[in-house]
Amino acid sequence: MMGVKGWSKPWTTFMAPPWSNSAVSSTSCAMEVDKCIGLDREGKKQFLEQAAAVYQAMSASEARARLAIFAERWRVMQPQAVATFEREFEQTIRYSSLEGMAREVVRTTSLLERTNRELRRKLRQVGCFSSPRGTEVAVYIQVTRLNAQWTKTSWWEASHSLAFDLLNSNP
Repeated sequence: MMGVKGWSKPWTTFMAPPWSNSAVSSTSCAMEVDKCIGLDREGKKQFLEQAAAVYQAMSASEARARLAIFAERWRVMQPQAVATFEREFEQTIRYSSLEGMAREVVRTTSLLERTNRELRRKLRQVGCFSSPRGTEVAVYIQVTRLNAQWTKTSWWEASHSLAFDLLNSNP
């Protein structure tokens, strides 16, 4: 379903967060969000942004409060999507009971999946490479960019030594 046009935004913005193991719930959420009947593009954008804000809470109680506000705002216009979102909400915020580093590790267990998704997206844009070296360089640049995002380093800083890294790799 990831290759279907129009799925990438709802999937990455709204779906059950990376720490959720509920694939069925995520899929049904994606379908409900994609079917936001009666919403124009701007309406869908607002819906997705507000749904994503629920998971940006710093605690489970704050997430529940944000969900209540979200549900109150959208239940009349999108009852199925809100019901789907609420259905297994408690399972998706279980990570919040963890402390410190354990919480971060659990939250980021799908780092490899996100990396692979981004690599596939970039490689699909290119189509084909003229040499294996070109493929290696493209993957290296993409992984460097993703690493910069996750470590909150600017692309300028991350790419500063990129040319030297590539020159000093296999000649």
